[in-house]
Amino acid sequence: MTCEDIKSRGEYVNKAQSKIESQFPLAFARSVYKDYYIIETMFLLSFAPQNQYCFIIDKKQNEKFIEQMKSLANCFPNVYLITDKFDMNELGYNINLAYYNCFETLQDKPWKYIFTLNNDDIQLKTNREMVEILSLYNGAADILFSADQEYIKGRYDEHKQWTYESLNFFNDDTFHNKHKMHLNQNITFQKGYVEASLPRQAVDYLLKNISITKFLRQVDDHKHFAVDEIVWSTLMSDPILNIPGHIHPNCVNNHSKYANAFMTRKSFWARYSKCNSKNVRHNICLLNMEQLVNMKEWPHLFGNKFKAEFDFGGLFCWAEYLYNKTHHHKYIPINKDFYNRLPVVAYNNLRKTLSIRSSLCQVSLSMMDKYNSFFNTSVLKYNNLN
Repeated sequence: MTCEDIKSRGEYVNKAQSKIESQFPLAFARSVYKDYYIIETMFLLSFAPQNQYCFIIDKKQNEKFIEQMKSLANCFPNVYLITDKFDMNELGYNINLAYYNCFETLQDKPWKYIFTLNNDDIQLKTNREMVEILSLYNGAADILFSADQEYIKGRYDEHKQWTYESLNFFNDDTFHNKHKMHLNQNITFQKGYVEASLPRQAVDYLLKNISITKFLRQVDDHKHFAVDEIVWSTLMSDPILNIPGHIHPNCVNNHSKYANAFMTRKSFWARYSKCNSKNVRHNICLLNMEQLVNMKEWPHLFGNKFKAEFDFGGLFCWAEYLYNKTHHHKYIPINKDFYNRLPVVAYNNLRKTLSIRSSLCQVSLSMMDKYNSFFNTSVLKYNNLN
């Protein structure tokens, strides 16, 4: 497969399509293992020359898939591959170590936010829409949080040591001494998704100010289920680690609206939702053609899961819609008021002026009162919220 073959299947622009996009490059870290042409299509939908793309290929995959991904990387200077390094599986093993490797690969490249994505995440917004949305986040991380022990218990080895000291978070003497009184405390786990939108400042902090490699390896013990879903939520709600863009656990533990306002990924869990497609994978309802109209209204950045083997036509119908919206339609501004009122955005914007944490939590939540009907209904009418 040649570069000409790849570029014949879509338009890859050679410059940013707007000023704000040129000033706000994005990065994508995606773990992949199958369906090359779907991966290529998702890449086409997200492509901008100022963006950065890192793909981690499960080392078990066949040579044909690997060669196809290498052809894609060889065609674009802003695409990077990590191969033959991580044995990943559906239980979540090595997933976050792989993302961390992407962080290292991209640390010298220009970008403002990075998405951690998996093989089956489908983009819902154009690049410009995502840029305008994340510019409002202003350095806040978009993470799903849940402290419910029903979802956390059994995802890590409770018999291992989980203190800040034993996990070697603080490899710098200044940080170590600063947190001396907390070193023997256990880190508190949160449950979320592996998908997240992380600001540049947070990733730089993870790479340069603290060390999370022992934590990542200890979570990946190959004995527990969905270990990838307890990493970003745990780290980004920890007040001791104090990672830029984090949110205090008192806010997310006591107020479910923080979880409801997670925008990186939209999913329908089979046990809580009417599964219109009648097809479920890993307890998540598969998306299909019947939901395309509603997908246009969702305020989220990505959806999960749309499987080609289940509804190939629906998937490519959506891809054509988003491609045309990107390249051929007049840009329609996002509803900035909606995103500015999300609790995590309000929290981040108010933290410099409100020093009392309880007030910060409450005021952040009150900002979204205007949109309570949105968060209390399963039918999303985003474009009609004015």
